[in-house]
Order: sequence, then C-alpha cells, then structure tokens
Amino acid sequence: MFDAFYHVGLLLEHHPHPDEPRANPYQVSRGYKGTALRLLCFARDPAANAWTFLRVESAEVDPDTTLDATLFQSPEGNAPPQFPTVDLFTSDFPGTTAIPLAKSKPGKRLIGVLKNKTFPDLEDLAQLIQNSPAVSDALAATLGQQERVLLSLKLDGRLLADSPTTAGARAKRASEPYANYYQHKNKTYLGRNQTCAFTHETADTVMGFASLYNCYAVKTELSVVSGGFDLTQAWKNLPVSTKAMDRLLRGKHFVEQHLRFQLCGYRYFLLPQFLGPPESDAAGEFLRAVAALKKRALGKDGAINSDLEDDILEMLADEQHHAAFSLVFYEKDKAKFNLLVTIEDLFPRYNQALLQQIRAVEANPTYQGYASKKGPYNQKFRLRFLKSIFPENKKEGSFRQGFFETLRAFMMGNPIDYGFLLRHINRHLRFLHFEDKPITATAVQALLWCDMLLKRATKGGPLLSGRRSFLSKEVRMHQRYEAYFERHREFFDGDARKLTFLIGVYCDELLAAQAKRYDANTPFFKRLNGLKLDTKQLKTLWPQMIAKMEQYDSRFPRIRDLEEAVTESFLAATDFDDMERDEVSFLFTLGLKQRLKLHPYQPKKQPQEEGAPA
Repeated sequence: MFDAFYHVGLLLEHHPHPDEPRANPYQVSRGYKGTALRLLCFARDPAANAWTFLRVESAEVDPDTTLDATLFQSPEGNAPPQFPTVDLFTSDFPGTTAIPLAKSKPGKRLIGVLKNKTFPDLEDLAQLIQNSPAVSDALAATLGQQERVLLSLKLDGRLLADSPTTAGARAKRASEPYANYYQHKNKTYLGRNQTCAFTHETADTVMGFASLYNCYAVKTELSVVSGGFDLTQAWKNLPVSTKAMDRLLRGKHFVEQHLRFQLCGYRYFLLPQFLGPPESDAAGEFLRAVAALKKRALGKDGAINSDLEDDILEMLADEQHHAAFSLVFYEKDKAKFNLLVTIEDLFPRYNQALLQQIRAVEANPTYQGYASKKGPYNQKFRLRFLKSIFPENKKEGSFRQGFFETLRAFMMGNPIDYGFLLRHINRHLRFLHFEDKPITATAVQALLWCDMLLKRATKGGPLLSGRRSFLSKEVRMHQRYEAYFERHREFFDGDARKLTFLIGVYCDELLAAQAKRYDANTPFFKRLNGLKLDTKQLKTLWPQMIAKMEQYDSRFPRIRDLEEAVTESFLAATDFDDMERDEVSFLFTLGLKQRLKLHPYQPKKQPQEEGAPA
C-alpha cells in the first residue's frame, strides 16, 4: 500500500484534482463534527510570571476550521495524548454538582501532559488546575446536558496550536539530531543513518517513519507511529522524507475519498498503478476516470449500487488507461487497521476477456425473463453470490477465508476446486430451505457461476479443478430438453449430470401436482432428506415419483416426455453411481428450481361467449 499511495500522490503533483481534500498538517481525525468544545482560558501575568484562570469558553467543533487550530494530535485510540487536548465524558466524573476535574480520569490525563517535558512553560497550569476549585466550578457550569465535550486550552487569547508555547516545542523538536533508535530492557540502541524509502534522500532530510496505513510521523510534529521507534514492535515502518510524506498523505487522502468501496460487507481500496509517465495528459485523464467511480457509490463507505460492480469490472478491463489495479480488502476499528487480503496486478487485457465472457454467459436465454413482483428480470453475474455461499454470521458460521480465496482465484484465473464450491452451495441451499426462504435465485446464480467458470476454462485453462468427466452418448429426448442442455453444454457434459437434473425437474412437477391437490401442501418433500441426496436415494425416489403421478392422474403429455427423457438417460448414464453426493444434491436442487424454464406456465384459455368474435 505504501507504493500505491506514493504513486497516486506523484500523479496528483502533476494533475491536481479539484475535489482533493485540504491538507491536514496536524493529523487530526475528522470524527468530531457536532461535538461540543470547551476551552479553558488562561492568561500569563508578566509581573508575577504566573498563569491566571479567566473563564471557560464554549464552541462547537468544526472539522474545517476549529479542529486543526485546536488540536495538535488526535486523542483517538489507546495511545497517551502528546498534546493537552482530551476527550471528556461527563460519566467519568463523580458527583452531580461541582466537577472535580483534577480527580477525574480525563483531568488526570490532561495534567499528565501538562507536566510533560515537551511543554515546560505549561507545568504551572497543572498546579493551577489541581489546586483551584474555580476551574472545576466554571467547567461544570458550562457543561449543561452535554454527555461528551472536547476539552482544550486557550492561552493569552490564542488557540493552543497557534501559541508561542507550541511553536517553541516544535522548534525544539526540529533542532534535535535525527537518529533511529529503540529501547529494549531499559537500554537505548541507536541505529544507522537512514535514507528515504521512496526518494532515496539522505538522513539529513529524512523526517520520520511511515507505518502500514494510518500513522505517519515527522520529527517536527508531536505525534507517533504505531509502536513508536521501537524496532521490536515497529519493524515494518519505513523512513520517509518530507517530500515523500507529502506524496503519501496526498495519495492516501485521494484513495480514501475516491477509491474506497464496499463488496459483500467488506471494505476495500481500488489501488491503481498507471503504467505511463506521470506527467502525461493520459495520466490526468486516468485520475479523472477513476475518481468518477465514487460518484456511483452510495453511503459513507461506498455501498455498492446495482451497477457499480459492472462499472468497476469495466474499469479493470479498459485498455485505454494503460493501468493495472490491485484490490486491497481491509477492516478498520478506530486506530487499528488490518489487511484481510490483497489481489494484485489485475491487468486490462486479462480483465477484458473476463468481462466479455461474463456478458456472453448472461446472454443465455436461461437467465432471462424471470418473474418477480416488479415484473420480469434477467439474472446478472454477481460477485455478491460468493458472500451468500461463504457467509459470516451466527446462524451459518464464518467462512471468510473461503470467500477471499475463491474471489482471489476467480479474479486471478487460478483453479477453483469444483467439489469445494458445490459443497458450500449445497450447504447454503439447505440453510435457505430450513429457514423457509426462497432458493431459486441462489440456485440459478450458482448455475451462472459454474457456466462462467467452465467457459473461462475452455478459453484459458482448467479453472474448475477436480471436476470429473462423465460418459456422454447420443440420447434422444424432447427438443425443449435438448435445447436447454445445448445452451449449457459445458456444464451438462455427461449423461449422469443430465439425468440428475431431469429427476429434479420431474420431482418439482410432482410437488406442483401435490400442492394443487392438497391446498399448497407438499408431503413428498419430506422424503428428499433436506435436499441432501445421493444416487442410491434418487434410484429409490424415482419409481415412487412415477407412482404418485399415476395416483394424481397428472401424467400430461409434457410429463410423459420428461419420463421418456429420464428413462433414456438412465440407460445411457452407466457411470451414474460414480457421482459425488454434493454434485447430485446441487443438480437435483437446480432441476427443482428450473422446471418453469422447461415447462413454462400456460394459463387456461377462457371459453368464448356466444356471439363473440373468434
């Protein structure tokens, strides 16, 4: 991620973006808008050389003005504050009248910072706050019903960050010789001189360290990286110069604002790598194109709308921009940042072929014309399908690793285990069944995915590993079945698979007949073992289905055509018993949910009235 942030920052130097956020030199979190602000105002008496308490001023935090002028370092996280500004919750204070600030937890933190050697001029303030009840009384009078306030100082009429005290502290810090050091067992170890990891400048201009994501340190700023300079904890930190740090921050802000999205509940960055000169006009056009993606997103973290997935796939496949991309999935909790998985080096030519194959599969008539309350719709290829079969919840469990590994394999064109995929598809279908939720959309999306993976396999290698082949003979059946299997010839490449699917279609015809006869009840469904079946069970169920159809007098012409197709497939599929349980269960369930595609519902014709035109 270092390289990606730096690369974007370098592009922005040549092609500034109009929506680029204002620099935040104090590294302050922007999460305080609407929070009440209280300023303890003090004035120094030159004659007595002592501080005098004046009053408490009230204000509201404005992240564009007040915040940068008030704070010097964000008080977020568990790190001790390096600057006398604290988050103050009224629940931290005992009592209901006057608030003893010096005895509260935030007050103790504030006093501890004031006694720090960094601010020797403010040590008298610590004594004043501890010993003067007027400070606590004045603060209590201004709190009112506030549950949370941000407490800072105002010295001689100037906000803390603009005061001579702060300027002196920064100058002192800047004058210290640069050295890389860490402490271990109360001993300090000095490191060698460093060079900037990006600009290769010498130690004279190296200003600090950059961590993985959200902590940048400069020796002139009163802030720390995670783990500080202790190399036993912060060994991943890189030395950076001021120029490199500016580019890192600029690139990071741009990525957070324009290239942060969300897929299946996981946040990710779309990190670009422009392959041409950064000063070229094409680089500027590229920046504008990737920034436009965010406008199609919804919500704070870029919650995906119905078309954003397609837009991102098209961006990955666009060869005109001469760029490669990486997807970086992450989770962030306050100051904690964890990388979940990275999918690197997605080049346009590869993704262009992927997008063309997706469009070709979606054009299959099988995926078009599904009925819904809002009217007919077409099934579209969705990466979100992976989240449904690899969920992360209390009821089904956590399958995060399966989701990311399958997504990475799909995007990179690596083999995906066929049995592993079907096992999780079946697990989710059974879960939906027992939760009494619709199954059709998931089953059809699963077929679409398998079609997609097999089509990619025929174009560029074995993407579905572990998928065995079955015998395929010339079996004559009704045209509607032959046409369906021809549209999915990569998937139904053996008579055993066709047979299992057709038995599922026949079973759904039986269930429809039962529902019509018994007022929407389907007692035969109890024999399906929760949709977990093998070939032996199908052989047992098949004659039972035929007997039930005879009992209900429902062997219409289409049913007899289907029985003939199943019978012929039984004779041809001599390797039917070699099928795995997971594949049998999936194909059978798929047949249950594809009946209406093979046997569309046809309403009965109403009898014409006498005299009506023919």
